[in-house]
Amino acid sequence: MITNETRLFFDVSSLLNHIRHSGHYTGIQRVVSMLVSEIGEIHTASNVFITYLDRKDRKHKCVSLEDLGSKVMRSPALLQAAFFERTTLETSDVILQRYATKPLKLKFYKFQFDIFAKMGKNRKFKRFGITADEWIKIRKSEKNFSVKNLAEPHLVADMMRSGDRLVLLDSTWNERYFSTFKRARDAGCHVYTLVHDLIPIISPETTPGFLPLDFERWITGSLDFTDSYLTVSHATRRDLEIFLDQFGEDREIRVLSLAQDRFDDENKIQASRQFSENESLGKQHDRLKCLPDLGTIIHLSDATREALGSPYVLCVGTVEPRKNLWRLALAWKSLIDQGHVDLPRLVIAGKQSVMIQSLKDLLHATGNIYGYVSVLESPSEEALTRLYKNCLFLAMPSLFEGWGLPVGEALSFGKTAVVSNSSSLPEVGGNMVEYCDPESVKSIADAVLRLVADTDHREALEARIRETELRSWHMVAKDLYEITVLGSGTELTGDALPVTQTSNELPEI
Repeated sequence: MITNETRLFFDVSSLLNHIRHSGHYTGIQRVVSMLVSEIGEIHTASNVFITYLDRKDRKHKCVSLEDLGSKVMRSPALLQAAFFERTTLETSDVILQRYATKPLKLKFYKFQFDIFAKMGKNRKFKRFGITADEWIKIRKSEKNFSVKNLAEPHLVADMMRSGDRLVLLDSTWNERYFSTFKRARDAGCHVYTLVHDLIPIISPETTPGFLPLDFERWITGSLDFTDSYLTVSHATRRDLEIFLDQFGEDREIRVLSLAQDRFDDENKIQASRQFSENESLGKQHDRLKCLPDLGTIIHLSDATREALGSPYVLCVGTVEPRKNLWRLALAWKSLIDQGHVDLPRLVIAGKQSVMIQSLKDLLHATGNIYGYVSVLESPSEEALTRLYKNCLFLAMPSLFEGWGLPVGEALSFGKTAVVSNSSSLPEVGGNMVEYCDPESVKSIADAVLRLVADTDHREALEARIRETELRSWHMVAKDLYEITVLGSGTELTGDALPVTQTSNELPEI
């Protein structure tokens, strides 16, 4: 019988390469960090290991989640501090470093500042360059996400044995990882490879440089070390089945549907939902019941604060061709040209890719669609949180998605969305969003106008969101645990959500 003695290994080499130079996670890194962290709450932490290629000696090593601390995986800053730059992590000790040689004074000032912070006395913190709210967050982080001194890592080759599970959730495309994965399989370790999408092969014209070739090399190379595949959606499973069939391969493929959740803890999610419900009332006294965090707002960029100052529709994700932003912007232009001058603004938030010249040309030629469209480059987590909270709804008319994390995040804030009726997006949105044909500017524009003009319809969708038990990261991790450790698990489908027939007809999935 398989028990909690089963050992799980998760490779995070690509994740560590990313955070080495970045202070925030993007899509795939969010998936890896949340699932590994949640698995640490389900399985015995001493039997969960993260593996990585050490850049110094080019050897694959591993540390237990018990030694690292499962919550550390959720924080790019803490993970960066654990592996690369421990001394740069912002802590109360760093802020009060002038008292580093005087432990009694250091302890006294921490106690005093804790009291001042609760009283909201910001002037006490001004000379340290922070606010009372920021001090509270730092102290909370120290309590909940303490970084342990890492134990000496082990060589993966010395640790893995028959019966272990190696789960590859990350974008492990680099061939220098392959030999380790093959050795693990040869040693009797069952290897699971998660496929997020096959976009570089299905739609190579939307991906830059040699990425399509690199991806093809990885997916074909994965056949040498993969026992079972996981996919993030049924749409991706179908694509993978077609691809593997060309090689005469018939591997086990399990669907691990991702979350309709945000990258944060549950308490903040619930607070965000409550905020959204109060905001939808549109009354000043209800807004006063949820006073904004001024300490956070003053650190937002001017562009973000300007976007928050008027009604807007939000679009989140890397600014790249498959996100279909050119047609989305044209939909805004079409509606304005038809006389819908009271249309809310469109706020596009994400890192810009290298293949967006058509969008740039359109925005330049029209003055950012007459000033209705703004692009926020790589917003912080705090900025994204506030953008989600205050938007009217999300717009994601992508040509292709493996899952669609922003749609799930919007739902977790109680916000509906305009999304494509293709690929995986109906699996995320269920009957809680408005669908459109991503290849039709008119269809996108009509869907946007329905949510803008028909407030009763929009509020009905928002009510449906509140009545639905959204899929959490803990649920996803529990399914992953059942698949990899218990060898069971039920496959979730688009019907996992309570889908009912509405005037907004749900496309077949």
